Amino acid sequence: MPFLNTSSSEFRKLRESGAYLVDKSMIIRDLLDAEDSILIARPRRFGKTINMSLMHEFFRCDKQDQRELFKGMKILDDVQACQHMGKHPVIFITLKEWQPGNLTELRDKLTKAMAELVSQFDYALPSLNVSEIQGLELVQKRQGTLADLQDSLRLLGKALHLHWGQPPLILVDEYDSPIHSAFAKGFYPEAIELLRPWFAAAFKGNDHLFRGVLTGILRISKESLFSGLNNIKAYTLLSTHSARFQDKFGFAEAEVAQFLCDFGKADHLPNCRAWYNGYTVGGMLGIYNPYSIANFVADEESQLRAHWVNTSGNVLIWTSLEKARPHLQEAMQKILAGEEIRIEVDEATALCDLPSSAAVWSLFVLSGYLKASDGRTVMGRTSYRLELPNFEMTEVFRGFVTRSFEKVGLEEDQMPFALLRDDKFDKLEKLLREYFLACGSYYDLNQSQEQFIHGLFFGIAVHLRSDYLITSNPETGEGRADILMIPRKLDSQLSAKIIEFKIAKGRESLKSALATAFKQIEEKDYAAKIREAGCGKVTQIGIATKGKSIAIEVRRQTI
Repeated sequence: MPFLNTSSSEFRKLRESGAYLVDKSMIIRDLLDAEDSILIARPRRFGKTINMSLMHEFFRCDKQDQRELFKGMKILDDVQACQHMGKHPVIFITLKEWQPGNLTELRDKLTKAMAELVSQFDYALPSLNVSEIQGLELVQKRQGTLADLQDSLRLLGKALHLHWGQPPLILVDEYDSPIHSAFAKGFYPEAIELLRPWFAAAFKGNDHLFRGVLTGILRISKESLFSGLNNIKAYTLLSTHSARFQDKFGFAEAEVAQFLCDFGKADHLPNCRAWYNGYTVGGMLGIYNPYSIANFVADEESQLRAHWVNTSGNVLIWTSLEKARPHLQEAMQKILAGEEIRIEVDEATALCDLPSSAAVWSLFVLSGYLKASDGRTVMGRTSYRLELPNFEMTEVFRGFVTRSFEKVGLEEDQMPFALLRDDKFDKLEKLLREYFLACGSYYDLNQSQEQFIHGLFFGIAVHLRSDYLITSNPETGEGRADILMIPRKLDSQLSAKIIEFKIAKGRESLKSALATAFKQIEEKDYAAKIREAGCGKVTQIGIATKGKSIAIEVRRQTI
């Protein structure tokens, strides 16, 4: 049985230990064919760091064992690419763990990182002039000015070029990690002002650069971080201008099939496809989440579960969803139900625009939480069909709804979706009453109460997708029901459910509002679609609210 190491992203360590590795070495060919400075934006845990480490080991001229290290890998068959093997100095820096709490901490991290890099390559400093040497020596001692620090990456690259006679490759992994932290902690503009000159000096008009590669989750808009850096070409999940890098991050179907076969789990491919497949990269369909596949293979019990979403870095996602405007939350509920919805998504993300709709959708798509497909451009504006890529992401959003009820300390069988499934409506009514009182921030009385209730219940109902076909505002009979739930297996003991919401306004009582809900269900014949499906048992659920008060009434019928 092959040896699998899921804890390391160091290419050399994995190869020398004999660990199993999916061959992504042809990324070297894509890099050589690409522009001089590029940004590759992919979701977290999609293989960015290991691929950057692979590039580092292939090109570095301070090691000359590449043929042995890459033995058996596809890139050795590319004669032209191998002419660059072991021929270039490489500066490799990762910002992955940079989570500064303020600007001072961010500058300290940058200062420390550059001091370590200068120390690593101090043998090349004599190639520079006196003033340049002095500037880098001050950076090495952590005594340099801000100008010294911001020019240090460019200057170090120049020193290596002059020393080795070959321009360097500069690799910056997870470049946007500190920017996410700065946005979340309130010093985003200051962080941009610190980092922009550092990036610009190294990647803009640098004659001492062979290739420059940035990886991250988002393509931060040029108007902010990359102002003036028009030479950087971005390759994101949405990019369709080139086939480069499409299959180099994440696993293709054939790679997953071979991976599972090599570990004796070939029969699990259909389930893995449902759970971890579904990403579209640059127009290429069927890319799997590599982190989850590797962890599934490593799991001795072969349990299908959400591996990827349990990693760190979700704060920005959930904060954005909680703060999203009502129409955006409504669209998200439709996506959760599997309804087709088209949204404009921008490749370039301006975090300062959050929680605007465009920025939120871009964040969700580029972070891998939603899949964007079928892009259509009209008058220069591109819209996509947005959907959940797989079961793993469905579990993510189920978890979000579940966590919103943690403030009232619920066990699994007390969760609202369990009560809805088991027809325990007295307990559900009591729970929601407590929820409204405990979580008032979720219940904005100055906005549409019915829209809020609808969205909340739809989020609850989505947990039952495996048992029910769930639709929001479906056409049925003479009108549109609020929520319709039809059992997927008609021979099960589950009853179909019709849910109708009403807001008691003015002096109207909850009882009167409930009567109106049931009258509408009957007069509009909302059970029509249920009869068409061949389901004989129906549970009519009326839900009325007034302020933070709620009442639920249930009527059962056989049709």
